[in-house]
Amino acid sequence: MRTTISILVFVVACSTNNGRAGGGGGGGGGGGGGGGGTAPDAPAPPITLSISGTAIEQTQSTATALQGVTVAAYHSTTDTTPIATTTTDAQGNYTLVVTTDGTAIDGYVKGTKTGYVDTYLYPPRPLASDMAMANLNMVTPQNFGFLSVLAQGNQQTGNGVIALMVVDANQNPIAGATVSSSPASNPYRYNSGGYPNATATATDADGIAYLFNAPTSGAVTVSASKAGATFFAHAVTARPDVLTTTLIAP
Repeated sequence: MRTTISILVFVVACSTNNGRAGGGGGGGGGGGGGGGGTAPDAPAPPITLSISGTAIEQTQSTATALQGVTVAAYHSTTDTTPIATTTTDAQGNYTLVVTTDGTAIDGYVKGTKTGYVDTYLYPPRPLASDMAMANLNMVTPQNFGFLSVLAQGNQQTGNGVIALMVVDANQNPIAGATVSSSPASNPYRYNSGGYPNATATATDADGIAYLFNAPTSGAVTVSASKAGATFFAHAVTARPDVLTTTLIAP
């Protein structure tokens, strides 16, 4: 399923075809914690895998492919040394080729460009195969701040912002889910009618949620819950004054 992200609609862009490898924040019924390792039915990762997508400049009303974004993949435990780097082309596209050691990659992709807020993209699970449509959504500091204003997020300088989408096994957005993080963020916000809404109490049809003032002192485990559904909780790092995006999936 193709998903995009907009400063108003703010859909998290990340469609993966990775194996069901464990790790990160652990699995949980309705977004609980625990779990880890690799699921018994997970396929053996290839020697190399590719991560590809498009860098998109987001404004309040448009989304435009962005050339010249530096894109790098990292292991979650090694923030200072990328395992692959590239730059987006004239159409905003990029492909990273990552060499594995035979295990799923627990990591993230980072997009940077002068004049834009850094964007971090975490997959819903460690990668055991190619990751397609790993779109990086670049916003200016002005539009980054506008998100908090629109959502009444009361975002404080030095804290993190996490934008996520709750999806089913086919990457379709799920309505009626609630999200949380450990340690807790404050506040949690959801879209309503395609816009961040301070009074919405669960995901709308687009499955989107925002975690404002996310802790930046270490890993933050994001999770979701909905009656009759089970989601995999996983860890991300919410860095100060930048945008972190991810999916929460079964």
